[in-house]
Amino acid sequence: MSEESAATGSDGGSGEGAGAGGGGGVGGAPKKGGVFVSRLVSTLGLWALITVAVLFSQEWLYLVIVELVVLISLAEYFRMADLPRMGWRVWMVMGFAGFYLAGLFLVYSSDVWDQMALYVAFDGMVVVALVLCLFVSEMVRAPEPGETVRRMAVGLLGFAWLVVMFGFVVKILLFGDGTAGVFLVVYLLVVTKFSDMGAYLVGSVVGKHPFMAHISPKKTWEGILGGLMFAVGGSFGVVALFPEGSQFFSWSGAMIVGLILGVVAVLGDLAESVVKRSLAIKDSGHVLPGIGGTIDLIDSICFTAPVMYFLLLFTR
Repeated sequence: MSEESAATGSDGGSGEGAGAGGGGGVGGAPKKGGVFVSRLVSTLGLWALITVAVLFSQEWLYLVIVELVVLISLAEYFRMADLPRMGWRVWMVMGFAGFYLAGLFLVYSSDVWDQMALYVAFDGMVVVALVLCLFVSEMVRAPEPGETVRRMAVGLLGFAWLVVMFGFVVKILLFGDGTAGVFLVVYLLVVTKFSDMGAYLVGSVVGKHPFMAHISPKKTWEGILGGLMFAVGGSFGVVALFPEGSQFFSWSGAMIVGLILGVVAVLGDLAESVVKRSLAIKDSGHVLPGIGGTIDLIDSICFTAPVMYFLLLFTR
């Protein structure tokens, strides 16, 4: 989530949401201090949930958390994209999401089959099946100009973005054995969210030079640089604290991966801004005070998780 959406409650707007001189805000916009406290409380609650999952180290608990996040995110996405027009196709895509994520756990924990061939086949199978079902769902009625293709495209984009791309978190979790997989997921989350937090803090305090103002008016170059610094700092911190990190990252590797994930996190945040701006909405939801909706929480992770997985895959 970007610093501007946290500070103003939106990705758009005229840039007045922060208030003048630290006052009560223009047009009823929240104070920066209040937004920061709400954001901090939500973030601490989320990290508490992650800590519980790590302490119990039960695969089913990870699956439940990932499934809940994905399904809530899909619900937000379809609401943003005009849920009534999607009809029962929403439930079809959600059903595919649940099947896909559960399947990833089974495929990646299998010792019988060649995992590389199996997960590639599984990914392709689910995507092909979804595309076929979306087409079949439109064959029962006469095509509607502008709406038929839109419904199929909205369903497929939501699945690819929020299910397949976020599903790489599951692949990373099961990439290593035992605590190694947990370390990799914690590393991913810390670096990604440190990037978000650094962009928010630095951009709010010293941000002056706009970055891609046509997409996200409050995002600044200073915030981007702050996010990269925080990402690298988070990368160093996790590798230093967890001995499991030495088998995956040297210190130079931690810096390089931290920088790469920091840059990709910005792209993930901007991707959601593109969707929200095109749909003329402020937030994906209001589930998390100070953050917004669940998509606002995972937008960066949807981009950093696949990139980190392929970095691990091609460098192991």
